[in-house]
Amino acid sequence: MKILFLSHYPHLLGANRSLLSLVLGLRTKGVLPQVWCPEEGDFTDALRAENIHVRIFPYHNWAATLMHPSFFHLPFAAYRNNNLLASLALEAKEFGPNIIHTNSSVLGIGAQIAEAIDVPHVWHIREFAWQHYKMKFFPSEDVLYRNLKKAKKVIAISHAIKNGVGKDHADINWEIIYNGVLDENKIEQFFEVPTDEEKEPDTFTFLCIGMLHPSKSQLEAVEAFGLVASKYPNARLRIVGGGRRLYEAKLKEMAKRKRVTAQVSFLGFKKEVAAEYHRADAVVMCSRDEGMGRVTVEAMSYGKPVLGYRGGATPELLTDEVNGYLYENNAQGLAEKMELLLQDPDRAHAMGKAGQQKAIQTFTVQKYVDQMYDAFREVYPF
Repeated sequence: MKILFLSHYPHLLGANRSLLSLVLGLRTKGVLPQVWCPEEGDFTDALRAENIHVRIFPYHNWAATLMHPSFFHLPFAAYRNNNLLASLALEAKEFGPNIIHTNSSVLGIGAQIAEAIDVPHVWHIREFAWQHYKMKFFPSEDVLYRNLKKAKKVIAISHAIKNGVGKDHADINWEIIYNGVLDENKIEQFFEVPTDEEKEPDTFTFLCIGMLHPSKSQLEAVEAFGLVASKYPNARLRIVGGGRRLYEAKLKEMAKRKRVTAQVSFLGFKKEVAAEYHRADAVVMCSRDEGMGRVTVEAMSYGKPVLGYRGGATPELLTDEVNGYLYENNAQGLAEKMELLLQDPDRAHAMGKAGQQKAIQTFTVQKYVDQMYDAFREVYPF
């Protein structure tokens, strides 16, 4: 089986990390993959390092964040894609895929190529484009749904995605397959190992990790921490991630206003984050509309309880009071859950171990690859 995979950006972030593990896993099952990307980046570097055939073509997304500069370029992007379509179809035909797979709802050219060369299209929907990122489709969202209905199969990474994106569209052929995060072949990395930087003794550390962006609501984490920090001088909050500089400045201003700058660390983007998970006692996930929440599953894999907002797919991953706490009522609600863990570190540790067992049972890369392989075989039996 030959599968052509289309990615919508060149960075090795959540969606492409899942795609990388999928491509590598499918190759062990005899699938011949080729991956297309619009630009060079660390994702394409990682693919080439694994001897995966990569090609770069300057196609464009058909959705962009409202009022972002790329939003105003959407008509031009559609024009460019239409001009590229014939040549891209020829390039795809030369590879001869049995299936074309698109890795995001914000990229439409894969559906167009699949239709042009009459090859089944499988679409992976990983995000709430509007709810989470305030993205608009060009010329309207109707173009997405028209093409989703033509796809042979649409993969949702959670029930929340299926119910949110697919609402009022019962004629889409959905299948729910969770991303794989924990690699059974490298399971030892998820258990306690020495870290490069020793943890402060007698402290309880909350970790907030991910791109700094209003959609991730890190501001709420800082505000909530400010409500409990003075009562628990041993508490720490570590924020890992890069992103919008204005939003980062806002986070630091909140820490200053709450007088917790001595207890909050801003560590910027880190390519390797295993040590941060290991030194943490709990992980905070404040995002309202996570399609699945890779950070949540990573935290579970590392044996850490998660404090997650009751929204998006987070309630599918967290069982309240078992492997973490679900919170509501914004910063006040989060602060109350933080205090529960600060009062009972042993309970926090037990919750983390419960989450690790769930991750081992449910969110392995091997299970993800097996389910995707079965889905592809339903589309193209052989």
